[in-house]
Amino acid sequence: MAGPAAPGSVIVPDWHESAQGKEYLACILRKSRRRVFGLLERPVLPPPVAIDTASYKIFVSGKSGVGKTALVAKLAGLEVPVVHHETTGIQTTVVFWPAKLQASDRVVMFRFEFWDCGESALKKFEHMLPACKENADAFLFLFSFTDRASFEDLPGQLARVAGEAPGVVRMVIGSKFDQYVHTDVPERDLAAFRQAWPLPLLRVKSVPGRRLADGRTLDGRAGLADVAHVLNGLAEQLWHQDQVAAGLLPAPEACPGPGVVGSIPPGSALPARSLGCLQEGEYNTVPPWLPAKPGLVDNVEPPARGLVLGDGDSSEDKDPGDPERCTSPAAFVPDSSGSFLSRTGWSKSLCVVMIFLVSVITYREIISTEMFHMGNAVLMAQQETLSLEPRTQGPENVSSLRADVLGAKVDMKE
Repeated sequence: MAGPAAPGSVIVPDWHESAQGKEYLACILRKSRRRVFGLLERPVLPPPVAIDTASYKIFVSGKSGVGKTALVAKLAGLEVPVVHHETTGIQTTVVFWPAKLQASDRVVMFRFEFWDCGESALKKFEHMLPACKENADAFLFLFSFTDRASFEDLPGQLARVAGEAPGVVRMVIGSKFDQYVHTDVPERDLAAFRQAWPLPLLRVKSVPGRRLADGRTLDGRAGLADVAHVLNGLAEQLWHQDQVAAGLLPAPEACPGPGVVGSIPPGSALPARSLGCLQEGEYNTVPPWLPAKPGLVDNVEPPARGLVLGDGDSSEDKDPGDPERCTSPAAFVPDSSGSFLSRTGWSKSLCVVMIFLVSVITYREIISTEMFHMGNAVLMAQQETLSLEPRTQGPENVSSLRADVLGAKVDMKE
């Protein structure tokens, strides 16, 4: 697959805010509210401004609870669910977005058909994932900034979903970016991930959309402004991929594969287009702990203690909750067996398992002790009852029984 397009190199970024852009946006709005389109519907444009439509199928992947359904609802201008509910099957949503091309100044109407499927349904029914991947043009991989496990699961998602589809556009989106106070994914970990996987990375907020004066209806124009960077990024990568596949654009220099570092000296600057998530003209400095020699990160000898940080210290000397803590790129690179391991994930999982086992053993001991004491009390009560039963049959009762028997014999003789 060709490398990702640089942001702003294919689509005019702020065209939707211009007078011409607002004229085209009017076809997907109705009285300042977003219009909802079905699978067979499309916006109606007047003949003077009729434009071509490019349709794409996009599969949204990610762990349960990261906000896949909420993201699609936000892109479509719908109400974001307040309470999390697992998507029971496959849910499709159609979103139209007009954009202007940089090269030809031509306006194209992009039709995005988002496919969202719950994680439980994917695991329960084997035909779900092939149906979502069939004829897909792009894969969106979501993680939550408040869920460290969803971020560490990204390499596994990339291998499982996009491993057999090298020609499909792949993008990574981080949800709940506005909750920076509770973030579990610091910027250094994102930089390490981008070194191993040079994919476009976008951030979205989870705050509810702005509303109109009535306080109930969502403001369609304000909602479009909030998600314009995501829709423009999708349109840019998909159009660029189609142009390269059709031979209309020269194939750019391919991005390195997962974990391939290349001969980049430590401390040098990488252009923004090689990372796919920085703005045009921005640069990212290669961390000093990145190996300078070419080859795979897997072949680099692991550090002696913990994870090596940028300042030369070890992660064991750092507070685990410190946001400055980082993860080595090797944590996001497949090993020789094809599995993806995360050192921090293994340590956290091991701690959780140990705590669970200790809790189970302690609870079992408490229950056993209580049952032992209760059993002793019951046995002692039964023993006292049995010991009192012979005393009720005293001499008086025996003498009365003998008198009854003798009386019965006298009656029989008479």
